[in-house]
Amino acid sequence: MNLKNYLKKAGKIGIVIIFFLFFTIPAQALTRVEIQTKIAQILAQIRQLQILLDQLRAQERISKGFCGDNIIQAPEICDGTSLNNQTCQSKGYELGKLRCSGNCMQFDASNCWHLSGGGSIPAPIPAPAVPVPTPTPSIPIPTPTPAPALVPPPIPTGRVIYVDKDNKFGNGCNNNWEGTIQQPKCNLDAAWFQSGLEPGDTVILREASNYRNIRLLGSSSGTANAPVLIKPYEGEKIILSGGVQFGIRLDSDSQGDPSYITIQGPIEIYGYEYSYAIGTQANRNYGLKLTDCDIHNVQQGPRWFNVLDSEIKNCNVHDISVNGVQFRGAQNILIENVNVWNVSDNRGPDDSDADGFHTYGGENLVFKNCSSHNQAEDGFDLNANATLINCRSYDNHGAGLKVWRRIQDNYLEKTVTAINSLFYNNGYYAPDPRQGNPGIKVSYESGLNLYNCVVDHNYDFGIQINNNSATSGASQMPIKIYNSIISNSINGAGIMNYHAADAVSSDYNLYFSNYGSDVNGLNAESHSLFGQNMLFNSDYSLANGSPAIDRGTNLSSANFNYDILNVNRPIGSAWDIGAYEKIKYEFKKLFKESRENWE
Repeated sequence: MNLKNYLKKAGKIGIVIIFFLFFTIPAQALTRVEIQTKIAQILAQIRQLQILLDQLRAQERISKGFCGDNIIQAPEICDGTSLNNQTCQSKGYELGKLRCSGNCMQFDASNCWHLSGGGSIPAPIPAPAVPVPTPTPSIPIPTPTPAPALVPPPIPTGRVIYVDKDNKFGNGCNNNWEGTIQQPKCNLDAAWFQSGLEPGDTVILREASNYRNIRLLGSSSGTANAPVLIKPYEGEKIILSGGVQFGIRLDSDSQGDPSYITIQGPIEIYGYEYSYAIGTQANRNYGLKLTDCDIHNVQQGPRWFNVLDSEIKNCNVHDISVNGVQFRGAQNILIENVNVWNVSDNRGPDDSDADGFHTYGGENLVFKNCSSHNQAEDGFDLNANATLINCRSYDNHGAGLKVWRRIQDNYLEKTVTAINSLFYNNGYYAPDPRQGNPGIKVSYESGLNLYNCVVDHNYDFGIQINNNSATSGASQMPIKIYNSIISNSINGAGIMNYHAADAVSSDYNLYFSNYGSDVNGLNAESHSLFGQNMLFNSDYSLANGSPAIDRGTNLSSANFNYDILNVNRPIGSAWDIGAYEKIKYEFKKLFKESRENWE
């Protein structure tokens, strides 16, 4: 998108947001302070747009071939090996080699060093768990007494390396070349890529029929402040289409485990056994990012073992044989705008293990704006301390959400919190309801927090809380169900609790048209609504006159005060029950579309 179109789009979205704020929300819904806060948010978004525009200008310079041709052209201050007669010494350092940054707009002094009164060159400070070799001086330098003061080098900005397997630039390719537009490299199954990348490097791939795979070793890691970035040339995509076992694989070497690696799409991966896998479960990989991907027709979607402080964003994973997205022992993971569908291992729902999202162990996994549908087994099968925010799980043959503890870690405590999420049309019929799969199944005394959710039209129960204490020997963890709609269960109660009633804390819910009974095994809910038609629209937003409007309780103590469209709660006198706050529906759709366009 060019600058003119960017500004035009920004202007339209700004008008829509201001129109929404001042003409669609009732006057009593926002105080002066809240209006001022929203205006400040708009101004912050405008500032963010300026940053995006600056990045766009830099991308345009690179895409037009100005940056990377070793010729300085305005507004560049350097280009590749052309440094405008600047050196480390002219920048105030004593030794080292000055480089040009990847966008040709600043110098990279990461290989320049100070000497305080003589002495050896101090080594750069390595990021945790990613060893960085000490630079070797090119001339003998006496050891000082006392030792020289350490002056940390600047954060490296890295190189920009172009790869042109199919000769799109028309300049040929050679893995021994520098990697500029004029002299691009050829492919990725070579040492320069697998073990030769440096912190801050950006690898730009021209589109090719198939790069076979992306394999990186620990010695091609980035750092927290200077990750390695792999991305397609502007307007193109990366295609990985089989021929080997792995689409993307990270393996450890003598330098450790590959970490701080961003793979930015568009990227399409298909035809493999594993689409994106960590080499062994013994690895500890930090700072991995995968964005804008389409993964399909593989046996396994992303399979991340012992990954920490990482994220997967804006991806579609579909037509998979085993698991859509799987984590084992992962910690501090953000999964945002990831949609998984059509995972099937060709087995029936009573013995299938084909889940949309699956975890074995894990701490602080956050699923935000994710969806899982039409899986042979469960939508979300979670043995982890995890949070679902604004998610949807529907049309799955197993449960929409399964929460459990496991014998392998002595039934370590696990709790899943679901906020503003929808679970509908899940499960299947079983003669013994305990063997079926409801909208939500809680097993092995695990914990569940269900806040402002909708659980509708599921087999056998809406929510099933099993008692497996004879097996696990564990005590039931707390279960909290508030501000939620539980309705239209097909072959069992809205909530079926096989534990003591005190195991569940629930109130301010709306129950309607559940099979047999709305609740079984719960204490009385003095503020809940029973037998009243929910009156919601096809997307589960509340219709005019719904009894759920203004009948919920304030749950801001649970660290959220927004609905599934990120509209602040409450709009009226109190929080609404269900995933949506009720405002005029057509304006709400407009707000959602405007927010998505802005992002």
